[in-house]
Amino acid sequence: MARQVIGGAGQGFSHGIEVSGPQRTLYIAGQVAIDASGKIPGNIEAQCHLVWDNIEKLLQDAKMTLKDVVKTTVLLTSATDIDGFRKVRAQRLGDNAPASTLMIITALARPEFKVEVEAIASKDT
Repeated sequence: MARQVIGGAGQGFSHGIEVSGPQRTLYIAGQVAIDASGKIPGNIEAQCHLVWDNIEKLLQDAKMTLKDVVKTTVLLTSATDIDGFRKVRAQRLGDNAPASTLMIITALARPEFKVEVEAIASKDT
């Protein structure tokens, strides 16, 4: 099994790990709504789009697309944001319906964050 860091590493974690075999698998750490300049949008839909942008960039780095996502874990800080999250997820994933877990939690790493999404993608070698 070959393992490669994708998208760089942070303190004690990698943004993505690709494991090669008959299929390539990419494990994407929880992505939050922060852009390259450090800005965080205020509303749930804008945050969701930025989260999916960040996931899509990591997928592109691994030569994958959103169609290759097979599992997501979603953390929301408010149940009132579920509809906004689902709307953006449908726009971004289209007919791809990966296995998904959605949890409502009290807080994320920074109080401004409303959503965090982990993803696993797989693609034939």
